[in-house]
Amino acid sequence: MTNSRHSPHPGPPQWTRKPGLSETVDRLLRPLDWLFNRLSGSALNPLYQTGTVGVVAFVVLLVTGIYLFIFYETDAPWASVQVISAAPFGAWIRRTHRYAADVFVVAVVLHAIKMFASGKFWGPRSWAWRTGVMLLGALVLCGVSGFWLVWDALAQHTALAAAQMIDPLHVLPQSLASFFAGLDPVPRSFFFALLFVHVCLPLGLMLLLMMHLLRLSKPPLWPPRPLLLGAVIGLGIAAAVLPLPQVPEASVLRIWSKLPLDWLYLFWVPAAHGGAGMLWLLSLGTTALLLAVPKWFAPKQDIPVSTLDSNLCTGCATCYEDCPYTAITMIPRPNPDPRKSPLVSSIDPLKCVGCGVCAGSCAPMSVGPPARRGRDQLALLQEAWQTVAATPPRIVVFACRNGVEPALSDDKLPPNTWIWSADCTGSVHAAMVEFVLRQGASGVCIATCPSRDAGCRLGPNLVRDRMLHGREAELRPTVDVRRLSIVDAARTEPDVVRAAIMELESVIDNLDNADLRELREWDPTCEPADPDEVLAR
Repeated sequence: MTNSRHSPHPGPPQWTRKPGLSETVDRLLRPLDWLFNRLSGSALNPLYQTGTVGVVAFVVLLVTGIYLFIFYETDAPWASVQVISAAPFGAWIRRTHRYAADVFVVAVVLHAIKMFASGKFWGPRSWAWRTGVMLLGALVLCGVSGFWLVWDALAQHTALAAAQMIDPLHVLPQSLASFFAGLDPVPRSFFFALLFVHVCLPLGLMLLLMMHLLRLSKPPLWPPRPLLLGAVIGLGIAAAVLPLPQVPEASVLRIWSKLPLDWLYLFWVPAAHGGAGMLWLLSLGTTALLLAVPKWFAPKQDIPVSTLDSNLCTGCATCYEDCPYTAITMIPRPNPDPRKSPLVSSIDPLKCVGCGVCAGSCAPMSVGPPARRGRDQLALLQEAWQTVAATPPRIVVFACRNGVEPALSDDKLPPNTWIWSADCTGSVHAAMVEFVLRQGASGVCIATCPSRDAGCRLGPNLVRDRMLHGREAELRPTVDVRRLSIVDAARTEPDVVRAAIMELESVIDNLDNADLRELREWDPTCEPADPDEVLAR
């Protein structure tokens, strides 16, 4: 009997090293991560759904905003808002709009922190980071314009603070400060233009969201249904029980010493006391710092971009369909050969993040990052297996380094368990599972990341489809899938893996003692894709 232990060769060389600051932030988030996983499980952990929760808040903003737009009057902004608040459900809709805006900005900020903690902000992913920064800036501008539309004392105060930034530039014929604080009322044309801006900015947000997702394949837009319903119902309840602060109408005849700032959108207002220079330093400095994060904090290493052996490529297009970052396309074979497929995969090195998901997609093992193609991983596994071949472990665990694998230890797993580390379980080839079963292991547990917090996005879903549902490169029918367990587990959930292994062992105890060594060798073939169909996509 062997003890629970990591393989002397823990898997392919690790490359997905996060910057030190990212690892620090990740450690700071783990207590909160653990708490949410204990309360709701990793499938419904809101920290893993921050982007999609933001989309839900955005949709709520659009729906409630339509109602407010219908009844808003540009010639009497403050009075029309009071009429809306006095109407049946009007105050509730207005509060829902306000709190959805707060949820939106909190979700975006948490999403950025989570992506930084996960190291998903540099290299090809820097596009998503920088468009996300622009989206956050547009969101703050949209929120500020919404506050001004009410034109209460808070709106006037923040408008005067913004005027301190604009007036020194002398780009307008009239001082904005005198415009907002003059004895004459602010003209209707200003509120008409402001309403136009407030309505158009969400269109810009949608465009930025599309740009943000441009390099992602099959991005999820909605959280799981329980979380979606919980977010919407929670907003509704908050709007019903939490009133908005009562702020009087704007007036140049009164100076308010204390106003209820919304720190999520109006965090910059106190800096106005330092003058225009302080405001510009805060806004431009923060923007420049955030945009420079991918450059300053990127690891000092090159991404191991996937490569292709075109002589082995059968043109099945599975790697193209599976790539989480749209880095693979199908092109006509450069040197046509009637004995080979008309199409071949092509990898864009500017988009490839080196996740290795394509390695698990390819039956002939022709594609993948250096040292992590299917054939390379299988060779490493065969070499490592020699150390335990005399007394094979009962259970082999293929565990994700970005997920639970660092938390697995002798006291966290049953005895006679052997761990193989992978940068992504989506890169684990089905041939590796067959190999360990042929060599004497009784069962295999694949411990993936939570599907909404995967280091390589689609890996957990793809490994399930390949092993259990016949997706290329599939686990063959000759393998008894009852000997296979696939479990999602975050780094804070080693007990989930332990429970899955114990359940798998109880299943194995009830199976016939079949001779697994009689499985045939891996058959590296797959059906070529139809060229016209693929090129038309």
